[in-house]
Amino acid sequence: MASAFGVPERMVHMTGLPRHDRLTVGISHGSGSRRHGLYLPTHRGEGAGSLEDLFDGIERLDDELTSLNASLRVKLHHYHGADSGAVQGLKNIEIVDDSSWNFDLQEELASCDFLVTDYSSVAIDFLVTGRPIVYFAPDLEKYLHTEGRGDFYYEYYDVVAGPICDSWGQVSDELSEMFSGRDAYFARRRHHAERFVPMSDGVSTSRVLELLKQRPETA
Repeated sequence: MASAFGVPERMVHMTGLPRHDRLTVGISHGSGSRRHGLYLPTHRGEGAGSLEDLFDGIERLDDELTSLNASLRVKLHHYHGADSGAVQGLKNIEIVDDSSWNFDLQEELASCDFLVTDYSSVAIDFLVTGRPIVYFAPDLEKYLHTEGRGDFYYEYYDVVAGPICDSWGQVSDELSEMFSGRDAYFARRRHHAERFVPMSDGVSTSRVLELLKQRPETA
């Protein structure tokens, strides 16, 4: 944090992120309830490139979601609003955009059962929930050598907390494994949560408020 903002470490106070407080509340499901997931891909070229290639073969996942009694909402980065029509006519997958849906990210993360993403830092936020994360990154090597070059504080492979997939068929297989109780990445998610979001205990907002009360001149 200190290096990101170019300030001395003594000026950085460990409080946890207030936005994470909401993510500490568990989901209550009744018997047979449908699972809901989010797919949140990051932008490519700040919107200069199309995301349509990312949806090649997504019909395989749509079919598998029926078997899993699950659905997936796709929220594109705002740079890619023009691609919101890339997925149509599917049973269990829908794309939503900023103009058609009042999207509250923290609310959606708090209430979803699993996350699919790629290079987005939203995966770090979602670690707070302890729920499954799948990384769909068919353009991984290209991204790491272009847009991701120099933009990551850590090595990508060192911070992912779930399987890295290069096809929707692989995503389908991984979700099927997780939902059947064979969650091979549970311990890794817990480890990364302790590493990156150790103060996500539901009271980060209170700690920030207490800090401001102690330092009124900075409020």
